[in-house]
Amino acid sequence: MNILKSYAKKSYREAEGEFNKAMSIAEKRTVIVALHKLGIPFGVPSNESFNIRKIHFVDTMVNEDDIDGILIQISKGYCDTLFYIDPDSYFSSNFTLFAMRNAGKKYVTEILAKSKVNPDTKIMTEPIELGSIFTLGEFKAIQVLREQVKDQMYFDKNGEPIKERIDTLLKDIDLGLWDSYLMWNYENYQSVKAQVQMGQIICNPQPLINPMPVPISGKKDEKEVK
Repeated sequence: MNILKSYAKKSYREAEGEFNKAMSIAEKRTVIVALHKLGIPFGVPSNESFNIRKIHFVDTMVNEDDIDGILIQISKGYCDTLFYIDPDSYFSSNFTLFAMRNAGKKYVTEILAKSKVNPDTKIMTEPIELGSIFTLGEFKAIQVLREQVKDQMYFDKNGEPIKERIDTLLKDIDLGLWDSYLMWNYENYQSVKAQVQMGQIICNPQPLINPMPVPISGKKDEKEVK
């Protein structure tokens, strides 16, 4: 944790080299599952299997406060049981799920948390083009999540992100509460959404755009009929 803390305000990716060199394989096997469960963003590239010799991190910024919080939890023994989980089976069996969650958290931290909402139009503006930081595979994984979290509840009345709610969203993703959206094929999602909208239209037919004006007496105005 001290190695990671030394990279505060830098990307976790920058810490990969030192982390892998400074720690023995035995040390990494002991702590890696616990650190991942506590919020350290380990990742497994799509073209590799899990390799304890070459640990990868997700490209997000190291937050010193988060590191301090994790150190406190470790020192108090809150995560002692996590040190006994086998890392190979843990990461290999959950490879796809971890990749999707990491992509989801990346969207929340790098896009949603830096977006703004116009107080008048209620339209959210993302800070950068998604293609500049997401691969095509990551983009496809977050499409449904992206639509679902474009919600006013994450922004204050001035259109600024609410940090506490963003942090809660990140924790919910880690807990797996958003897994169904991350695994939902976007084309299928759009199809279901279209069916729901069609059902609403059928159940609640809209009035005519320009209905025939009728005077209070109940008789049609002859001039208007003409």
